[in-house]
Amino acid sequence: MRVCVLTVGRSAFSQPLYGKEAASLQRAGNAVTIIAPCLASEDPADPTTNPLGIRVVPLMRMGWGTRREKLQALPRLLRLALRERADVYQAMELQSLLVGAIVKLLTRARLVYDAREHYPLAIAVNSRRGPVATRLIYAVFWLLEALLIRLFVDHAFAVDRGCLERFQRFGRPASLLTNYPRLTFAPAELPPREERPADRPFHLLYTGFTRRRVAVVETIQAVALLRDAGIPVQATFLGLVDDEPFVRECREAIAALGVQDSVRLVGRVGPEEVRRYLAEADCGSLLYHPTPYTEYVTHPVKLFEYMAWGLPVICSNLPNMSRFVRDGEYGLVVDPRDPADIAAAITRLARDPSLAARFSANGRRAFLERHHWEVLEPGYVGVFAQLAPDEPRSGPAGVERAESGALPGD
Repeated sequence: MRVCVLTVGRSAFSQPLYGKEAASLQRAGNAVTIIAPCLASEDPADPTTNPLGIRVVPLMRMGWGTRREKLQALPRLLRLALRERADVYQAMELQSLLVGAIVKLLTRARLVYDAREHYPLAIAVNSRRGPVATRLIYAVFWLLEALLIRLFVDHAFAVDRGCLERFQRFGRPASLLTNYPRLTFAPAELPPREERPADRPFHLLYTGFTRRRVAVVETIQAVALLRDAGIPVQATFLGLVDDEPFVRECREAIAALGVQDSVRLVGRVGPEEVRRYLAEADCGSLLYHPTPYTEYVTHPVKLFEYMAWGLPVICSNLPNMSRFVRDGEYGLVVDPRDPADIAAAITRLARDPSLAARFSANGRRAFLERHHWEVLEPGYVGVFAQLAPDEPRSGPAGVERAESGALPGD
């Protein structure tokens, strides 16, 4: 069966898409094509970039696509998708779902929606408009998503139970597909963590988007409090920066408090670099401000990545996330708006190695037993097996291997 994955929101070689879903579909015997943006450094024809040999058709080259660039790419995504003549199309976000619906209308192919977020809410909150405009944007995109699912989607995957219940109300088949990493995301055996010398800073790590809803400034202030108390701390914020004015505010706070040697805003790095930082960290940060979006989010993928590497977690006291962390005894819950509360949690983990070790062991064990991709893979692949047509469609004529690695004008 031919499966074509459509996305405008992530690199073709991102771990969730390439390393998990497309890889699982290919291992199950499907011919998989990914139509997606490629970073400037990614060459689909290079075995180093594409070790699985999955066919990738670059949608656009980018450092990271803006909202305008993603919208401008939709006509090209439609043309490339129609050319594939796939049996099943999988849309990875609301924009590509719109394209997938048009493809299904024109070709009668099957359509799967893989919602890794609550997209109407994410679009509305990230629009950075006033409260009235935000509610209006949310309503418009909620209605659009509902109509597309009701009319065109054969199966919807939901990232959490809130999304799953919402999709089920739309009257289409839906199942849960949580953001778990692969078992291979972390080594089968983690090296034992040596006792931290008193003069080595306690290392707090955050991985993900650096945005205003992340308690970056409060963490910087907590680091300053700990410095004044004689407790050395290193805080690292690792991941994509998409709000330059906010980052400038963070750098100004770092300079004003004199913690340039203790706080790093690293930006986006490759998968191996992420693993290196995880291996060196002492705990993982899940500190989000309360917003309509973060109040809804249950447990982002970084939580399970921290657990995979045996990191205790310092988590916001948001109901959904804190309930999971507290019930599993994976870390400490704090008020993300209170630097003193953040500092107290860091102090507790830094001064109580046995507590940190217990959180670490609990999280690692839970990851190995139930919070990894291989638990979900049979159900994910099984959905596509159920959607397989009796007579697979023929693929696009004259597809060359070179096509997957080039864009017009490259």
